[in-house]
Amino acid sequence: MNRIATVLLLVCVCVAPAIVAGLPVHTEGSSKFNDNRIQRWVMPWMCLERCGSTPEQVKSHLNDVIAHKDIVSKASFEMFNLGDDGELIFNANLTSVHSPLREAGIDTLAMVSSYPYPPQFMHWMRKLWQTGAG
Repeated sequence: MNRIATVLLLVCVCVAPAIVAGLPVHTEGSSKFNDNRIQRWVMPWMCLERCGSTPEQVKSHLNDVIAHKDIVSKASFEMFNLGDDGELIFNANLTSVHSPLREAGIDTLAMVSSYPYPPQFMHWMRKLWQTGAG
């Protein structure tokens, strides 16, 4: 995905929920909300390697999110897989974006994922909740 498409996707993901919810959004060339009470209430999901991003694209996406921290309060990304019997597994094959986001003042929410999302995923989640395993 080229840089322009990435920025457009980021803007759509960040601003569209506010528009749908009827929140006031400044639309004259600025990405800032015009109501300080709701500024920074947006959390994009950074679909990185799971969506086929290359290392260069991951870095670009991370930089784009950080560059828009005036409207992004949190970011979600995959960090863990879920195994049989509710085992929480750190996925070292995914780029760790937690630290750079936190250093930029963006709260982070690491996701539990198990691509390609097996049908027993929720059963495994229930086991994780019951055992606290991980």
